[in-house]
Amino acid sequence: MGEKVAMRGILVRLVVWGVLLGAALALLAPAVMSKAVKLLQLDETVLVNNAVHGANRYAFLFMAASALFLASLFAVRRWQVILRAHGLELRYLYLLGSWYTGCFFALLFPFRIVRDAYRYYDVARISGENSRSLAALLQEKMLAIVSFLVLLVPVLPAVYVYSEMPVAKARAVMLLVTLAVLSVLFFILLIRSNLLRRVFSVLPLPNGLRSFLLYFSGALTVYARAPFSVVMPVILGCFAQLLTAAAFLSLLLLVRPPDAATQSAIVALAGWIDDPAAPVRMISAAFSIFQPAPLQAATPFPVHRDDLWLVYWIAGVAVPWLGGALVYFVRTLRGRKPAITPASELAGLIGIEGEERAALRRESIAVILAGALGGLIGGAITGLAEAGWMYHFWLHSSPELHLFWWGPLVYGLCYSLFGVAIAKVLLCFYYSRNRLRPHAHAFTFALAFTVAANLLVIGRFRFARDRLDDDLLSTQQILVLVLIAILGFIAIERALSLSLVRIRPRLAILAAASVALYALFIAGGAIWGTSQRAIVEQSVFAAKQFDHSRPNIILIVADTLRADYLSAYNPGAVAKTPTLDALVKESALFRNTHAQGSWTKPSFATIFTGLFPGVHGAIGKASVLPDEAHTLAETLLEAGYYTQGFPNNRNLLPEFGLGQGFVGFDYLMPRLYFGASLSGEHFALYQVIRRIRSLLMAPQVDREHFYQPAEVVTGRSIEWLEDRPVDAETPFFLYLHYMDPHDPYMSATEPGVGYTTMLLGPNPDPRKYLEPMTRAYNDEIEYLDRWLAPLFDALKRQNLWENSLIIFTSDHGEELFDHRGWSHGTTLYEEVLHVPLIMKLPFGVGAGVANEGMARHIDILPTVLSHASLPKPEGIPGVVLMDDVGISHNAGTKVSYAETSFLDTDAAALQYGSNKLIRANPENSRGLKPVEFYNLQIDPRENFNMSGKEGTGEEVAASLFDALKQHNEEVRLLSPSSP
Repeated sequence: MGEKVAMRGILVRLVVWGVLLGAALALLAPAVMSKAVKLLQLDETVLVNNAVHGANRYAFLFMAASALFLASLFAVRRWQVILRAHGLELRYLYLLGSWYTGCFFALLFPFRIVRDAYRYYDVARISGENSRSLAALLQEKMLAIVSFLVLLVPVLPAVYVYSEMPVAKARAVMLLVTLAVLSVLFFILLIRSNLLRRVFSVLPLPNGLRSFLLYFSGALTVYARAPFSVVMPVILGCFAQLLTAAAFLSLLLLVRPPDAATQSAIVALAGWIDDPAAPVRMISAAFSIFQPAPLQAATPFPVHRDDLWLVYWIAGVAVPWLGGALVYFVRTLRGRKPAITPASELAGLIGIEGEERAALRRESIAVILAGALGGLIGGAITGLAEAGWMYHFWLHSSPELHLFWWGPLVYGLCYSLFGVAIAKVLLCFYYSRNRLRPHAHAFTFALAFTVAANLLVIGRFRFARDRLDDDLLSTQQILVLVLIAILGFIAIERALSLSLVRIRPRLAILAAASVALYALFIAGGAIWGTSQRAIVEQSVFAAKQFDHSRPNIILIVADTLRADYLSAYNPGAVAKTPTLDALVKESALFRNTHAQGSWTKPSFATIFTGLFPGVHGAIGKASVLPDEAHTLAETLLEAGYYTQGFPNNRNLLPEFGLGQGFVGFDYLMPRLYFGASLSGEHFALYQVIRRIRSLLMAPQVDREHFYQPAEVVTGRSIEWLEDRPVDAETPFFLYLHYMDPHDPYMSATEPGVGYTTMLLGPNPDPRKYLEPMTRAYNDEIEYLDRWLAPLFDALKRQNLWENSLIIFTSDHGEELFDHRGWSHGTTLYEEVLHVPLIMKLPFGVGAGVANEGMARHIDILPTVLSHASLPKPEGIPGVVLMDDVGISHNAGTKVSYAETSFLDTDAAALQYGSNKLIRANPENSRGLKPVEFYNLQIDPRENFNMSGKEGTGEEVAASLFDALKQHNEEVRLLSPSSP
């Protein structure tokens, strides 16, 4: 009878597992097999230009699978050693079977989580020690991370030494310091049993939960009694990590040229920092962290991370899954449990009880509150210091200085939380030493650490932004800053300790004094800022008697608009722009127009002054257009024009000098968070909390927190036209700034959804985001076109259309992964320099003309002055594109020059006819080659760099490039605008 029951049980198990296995294969087979066949064939999609052919591909797959199998052997041995340290003795083969059984269960779920959960369940089921098994599993995870950190310590210096990218060097140093700190904290947690004992005793927990946690933490005492027992699991973990890295390097050789192995070996382990729980992301993470472009940009042929994932799945998951299925099936049939050595009893920790616990809790709360007060004062000091820095270097001409009260207020509140975190770390240190120090020590330490940390972090940001124009600091500068921060911390901490720690003020007195000082900082900042704010001298309009036949001038600039995304320039353009198409029919269209800069400030400064960026000097984030630069608005104002501007970009704030000559320069301020003002939004902390808030709201985006949309710009413009402060006979110059289609690109089909690199990072995955971002970019163009129509209708209603010179252009274009990158500012390719230029001349002159000659931003100022019957100022290099009788004057223009200095990239480009030369600094953050040369006639998308090839005309372009650059530098050196 017993045999029949046993046989019936076996048959039931066979049926159940057969059904489960069949279902799993039925679900996975179609997708996996089609992809697997493609990968195993390794056709041209994966192996374009690859040196790995024939049977070698199977050898690499075999090496990867073998390395992953050996890694699992070391990982299981580590698991056995950790269990043994906790008194749980299980056979190695049984644990190996448990490992692969976990792989079997994890096939359809998050792999590591399910595998580890099954291992915990299996050991707890066999041993009956739930808490101890869980403690062992958590320790295994912690020690695995420690092993990973140990391996990264020698890897990161190699990244620093061998990498040519400054970003990689800086991040390697920061990661190395972070990893060292984390390793120390891990070991302290493992060997300091008193720390957990006091933490669990002080926390306000239910008694049952506290007892469980104390019992659970008792398992950690194994390392407190024998600290060196932690070494063997770390060593075994290092071997497991190295073998896993070897597996991925084998896969890397499978899909990359063999000469990439050395560099990949250096960065492969470092890439794990992106997600230690998912080593399959090693390669892509390494390239995204330590190089300026993603993996696809670093390879000369298409490689996809999904393909790499499937290769890994075949080599490292499918085979273990089949093995795990077999092991579990055999175990199920046998139905027997393995023998286990009885676990030795570990003495659980006894919690602190009674009055001792109450006293410890009171003292701990006092330390935390003191830390919060220290962070409050330290943050307020930091806010005032950053406000003073910005005021000294470029905000001294600001009409409002709310930053002097907003800074200490918000910094203080935020860093009070930072002070709480510091106090908790101090408490852990106190608990591990079995001695609490006075709460005044936490106050002084939190205050000193807050100031020193901000001096290092915010000081680096401000120095790079305001003094180096966003270039990276050199190693020497970083070391000096670190030294200053350390000395500052020591000086502040020692000075306060000599007074406060010795006096030991009561917490109530310390709190009252801190709050009073905090309020004093805010009130004093408000009073001082009010007294020091600059009195903005508005340009005064004086009506003059002259020929009233002079046209009104309306300059419309659409930010970040590419020419090739308009149907007027590209018949295949997706965006529908009926308003602009109608404008083209009444205007002269300049098909070959180029900007002289690839981001907002230098481009607008060029449009307003007619000078190259290197001459006017407004090329950096904190750069100010000098007063000596004579702008278009100033010239027109002197001639009797009323000048009105509606800037819509924070790079054009009046503090940057772009408002010179405007009677009205009304910045269309975005809606700012947290009560910040125009000056307050420049704080580093504001940018951080703004990013955090946006991340929490993603993918929803409120564009009015970035800029004012076209609807608002058109509305304000129409209001001004209807109520302009001059009579109808007085000509005016009206400048309108439309930010659409600037990032964030707002989707027309998904209301509220926007795409911005602030949320997606500087290198969004093109396979995931290129199509929706491009679609949203086109949606923004259509949105802009829709709101230009009411503006043009208003001009016609007020009889301003005919006698007006209307210029529509863009300050620069936008990268949409054309050259493996996004956004703008760091390159000088056609997608960022080729901009639209549409000119509607008064009374229909030039209507329908398509000008094929070269046009530039520097030509706009001379053209406008010509139509206003004003002479071109001396030293302006541009030409009149089309005069008031429709004659073009740019046929002889053969050279267009552009330059940028943005985010550690210094580049300049010269187009001579159809030839284009680009030069960039060797160690640039964008990864540009030092020299690039293209023939735009045969290669309009600039895909084939012909630099160094004979007969390309590169030498002629280079000589012109050097002559023009030297001329610009000489002009700037002779100019009062020179720094």
